[in-house]
Amino acid sequence: MTLHTSADTPITCAYWDELVDEDGFLALGRNRYHCSYVIYTDGTYYYAENGTTGNLDYGGPNNKGLVTGTSAVKVIQAAINALPSGTEGEIFIRVGKYPITEAIVLTGKDSITIRGENRGGSYYVPGTFQDGTYLYLVNGSNDHLIEKVEVAPAKGGSVVLQDLGLDGNCDNQTLGGAFDVIHIEYAKEFIIERCTIQRGTRNGIRVMHSCENFWIINNRILQNGNGQHCVFVSTSVGGKILNNIILGANAANMCGIYFENACNYNHVFGNMISDNYYGIQFRTACHFNRVVSNGIAENDSHGFLIYNNCDDNVVSLNNIRDNAGYGIWIADFGTAAEENWVVANKITGNTNFGVRIEQLSTQNHILDNDVSNNAAGSISDTSTGFNIKRENYGYNPVAASTPAVGASPVTYGPYAYPMYIEVSGGTVTSVTVRAVASGLVSGGWMLYPSDTCVIVYAVVPVVKLWPQ
Repeated sequence: MTLHTSADTPITCAYWDELVDEDGFLALGRNRYHCSYVIYTDGTYYYAENGTTGNLDYGGPNNKGLVTGTSAVKVIQAAINALPSGTEGEIFIRVGKYPITEAIVLTGKDSITIRGENRGGSYYVPGTFQDGTYLYLVNGSNDHLIEKVEVAPAKGGSVVLQDLGLDGNCDNQTLGGAFDVIHIEYAKEFIIERCTIQRGTRNGIRVMHSCENFWIINNRILQNGNGQHCVFVSTSVGGKILNNIILGANAANMCGIYFENACNYNHVFGNMISDNYYGIQFRTACHFNRVVSNGIAENDSHGFLIYNNCDDNVVSLNNIRDNAGYGIWIADFGTAAEENWVVANKITGNTNFGVRIEQLSTQNHILDNDVSNNAAGSISDTSTGFNIKRENYGYNPVAASTPAVGASPVTYGPYAYPMYIEVSGGTVTSVTVRAVASGLVSGGWMLYPSDTCVIVYAVVPVVKLWPQ
């Protein structure tokens, strides 16, 4: 087969857009734009064609480059390993099914792109294969599908994964196996975009150990049935998780998105997160993150958990609905969650409270949310801290209780959470708050945890209490 342009000029990368598809040139797997290697399959063998020379470097029926053409992963790995260190390049994987028996390793590689031909639709449909580049772990492989594990502080990242179907095939791996579809450690500046990532044995995507400035954007992350989380992020900063569809496998999948251990300055925008046990969870010292304009709906327990020293996060403009627990739960479980801002969200239709604040949580701001129509109520604050709750539709902070007034002198408090007390009417001799005489016989006072209010009267007054 002679490769040429319409002007009969010898093929170089610069001319590939003008290519005449004689003899099925494109059908054999070559692409129209420059890349370092084109990977393709005829259904029996796997090929790695050099994008500069047009030569078959690896695979095929004759085991070019001493790499067996019957192994998809060995052909792909050989092409990756052949990329020149420091400059590297792009691996383009054509439409087809690629059974993967061991991890595709990107460790030590920078400036590398692996791109497929994602043509839309779910990749995994029992008994069928839909068009696209589909890489799947074979039965019993029990390994990550793609991994990049650097040794800190070695070279970091510039890895791009685009338009790939990646399937961990969890139903056919060891139950509870510690393997992810994509596993990345100590990487800087990587992008995962327009991929379908599904059926992880542990996590769909796992990002950990000081990863920085990463983008997980416009993916479909699905059916992580035997795993932990669709997206797991630990000790990493500056990440952006944007516009993904994240669908778990109900209670079998723990969290749609899970942050733990000093994950700071990350952005979670525009995702649809459903059918997990929890929608999103922040755990242990996750600060200054932004969670904005997501749909967090129909998860099997709570929509969003913030706890254990997770402070200064902003949760805004989300639709948190129809979760089988709290819409948002702020707690401590060891150390208080403080100074989080929950602003202008629609938190409705959840089967417990819309917002639940408890334990040592303090100085959280719950402002201007719609918290109507949650089964257990709008906002429950039983914390020992002081949290600000203002202008929330469906929450009436002036719905006070009117307790019975005992014999004079009567003492109110201490309470486990802040309480506003108002005294009016009757004949009151004195009101003492925090062991200090107020000098007033009527009025209102804030009682913080451990505070008391002692009322001395001759004629019974009216006392009202507002939980804060």
